[in-house]
Amino acid sequence: MGKIRVGFNGMGRIGKNVMRVITSTLSDQIEIVAGNDLVSAADIANSLPKDSIHGRFPVDVKLISDNVIKIGDNEVTVYAEKDANNIPWAKHNVDIVFECTGFYLSQEKSQAHINAGAKKVIISAPCKDDTKTVVIGVNHETLTGSETIVSNASCTTNCLAPMTHAIDMTYKVISGLICTTHAATATQNVADTFGGGKNRATLNNIIPASTGAAIAVGKVLPHLNGKLNGTALRVPTDTGSVVEAVYVIEGTKSADEVKAAIAANVEKINASTPLGLVATYGDFYECSRDCVGEPYTSMITDNIQVVAAGENTLVKVTSFYDNEMGYSNKMAELALIMTK
Repeated sequence: MGKIRVGFNGMGRIGKNVMRVITSTLSDQIEIVAGNDLVSAADIANSLPKDSIHGRFPVDVKLISDNVIKIGDNEVTVYAEKDANNIPWAKHNVDIVFECTGFYLSQEKSQAHINAGAKKVIISAPCKDDTKTVVIGVNHETLTGSETIVSNASCTTNCLAPMTHAIDMTYKVISGLICTTHAATATQNVADTFGGGKNRATLNNIIPASTGAAIAVGKVLPHLNGKLNGTALRVPTDTGSVVEAVYVIEGTKSADEVKAAIAANVEKINASTPLGLVATYGDFYECSRDCVGEPYTSMITDNIQVVAAGENTLVKVTSFYDNEMGYSNKMAELALIMTK
């Protein structure tokens, strides 16, 4: 089989980072052939080489015509279609479209890419309809090959679900609550605006917010549907986030027992995936900056705490994740899985 031919609808923050992953580690398997964005090709070519968080782009970038960018060995034709039905994916024989705009968040809307000639679509956000949600290392093995449109869930779900799975593989999870302390994103404001909440200034606040990540775990681990819930705190950092989860598990267990189970199950989770880079377990990741740029989506610390809860046990587990690069690595890996 030749290289997987991919296109991007949306070449901003997530699109840019998925391209970084492809050109740095997967260029022997994936070829970028086309993109679509309402920003000009010249602006995209100017922005790709530098990044305030992740530094220099791994390959040279050059604008070679009004709508063609050379990204390493990839000649990428860039379109500016408002309607995805009009993007000529068929002309470029696109196998996978990375839907990274945040606007095509349903099976019905992303069908536009299929109409335009793409074979499959990976959506870089959770969907509210019945679009299949995939978290690599948790439920990717349920893919049959017949799927044309899937969601890669959210960055937080990609941290929480493997961590939950690493416990759930050994112990029965009765219920749980989580909180993610999450780096600021482009949806937030530098200064206060009307509306309160996430509309407050992001540079000097810890802002309580909602997250659907805990509920979304029920989509990839259906037997836990309705058993988890959670909240978020947005903080003034550029990337690198952390999930703290408290689970009620069946039976009386010690911290050492839980640690041993998580360590063993993390190895099994990684072994089930093509690249083996879903989760880690140990004492290396001490703070959020340690995880920036890492390909893993769930870096579980060994600071496991337990408290007896009658005949059951409360377990607190902490896991770091780079909400940009960890997630982008899984977007690229999902393309490999969906074309096998």
